Amino acid sequence: NHEEAIKWYQEAAEINPDNPDNFFNLAIVNNNIDDYANALIAMERVLELEPDNLTALLSASDYATKLEDSDRAMEFLKKAHEIDPENLDVIITITYRLFTMEKYDELIDYAEKWYEIDNSSKDAAQFVYQASKKIGNKELEKKYETILRDMN
Repeated sequence: NHEEAIKWYQEAAEINPDNPDNFFNLAIVNNNIDDYANALIAMERVLELEPDNLTALLSASDYATKLEDSDRAMEFLKKAHEIDPENLDVIITITYRLFTMEKYDELIDYAEKWYEIDNSSKDAAQFVYQASKKIGNKELEKKYETILRDMN
């Protein structure tokens, strides 16, 4: 019963506004009924209370994506990357999203970080290669062309 759960978590949040769990659970319930706007509002409250909560950042990014707010989703992902710079899943997600946003300069930065962590990833190398072609960076394009050729 999602409606009842929402009422309960809202009341709990009013009684104890400094407990991030109430807002986190409220966000989850709102997400379950496809109310991404309210899910994001609740998750942003979690982040006010716990700015370094990696799970909350990733959830907020997901809700922003569902609301088709790519820039906001990217803000949350970049903050998650700052908190956990070796998290390959976060780096890969950022790379793919930057590709769809056609932000090739930034894409190169994250795809190279991906490649540094996993130098067997053809996808990472391919992203750097394609993005360097798009922005006209011939030196980087050649470097990753060679890397890709050597992978085969």
